[in-house]
Amino acid sequence: MGVKGFQNQVMKPQSTLRIGAIAASLLLSLSVISMRITLVQAQAISSCTAILDEKNGESDIQIHDGVGTEFYSRYEGRPGDRVTILQGDRQGLAIAKDKYGKDWVKIELVESRVRGWVQRDYLREWECYTQGRRAEG
Repeated sequence: MGVKGFQNQVMKPQSTLRIGAIAASLLLSLSVISMRITLVQAQAISSCTAILDEKNGESDIQIHDGVGTEFYSRYEGRPGDRVTILQGDRQGLAIAKDKYGKDWVKIELVESRVRGWVQRDYLREWECYTQGRRAEG
């Protein structure tokens, strides 16, 4: 015995086509969203490295989501942590000025792969490699 009103009912071909079109549209949307997430996460890494350095005796260095202290800081680095300087949108490094004129650099911590922005003053021992040659900054 079936549910009242649904015994022996057969789905019409139009309903099957409509459900199939909705499912295909949903799958296409999910694949586009997945592709966008992958593209956002992919960012070229430069051939420059540096070391996080303390400033004013601070033991933790805040890594921000954007250029400036008004951006959220979800991660911290420690003095002595090695970082890779990330590539910017153009051919140069990801370096920008905040609203006070201070330089900020987008970095990735080598060990944890955490990415974010730090003030330029917190970086020391810059090393960049270009065409097989080492240049220090």
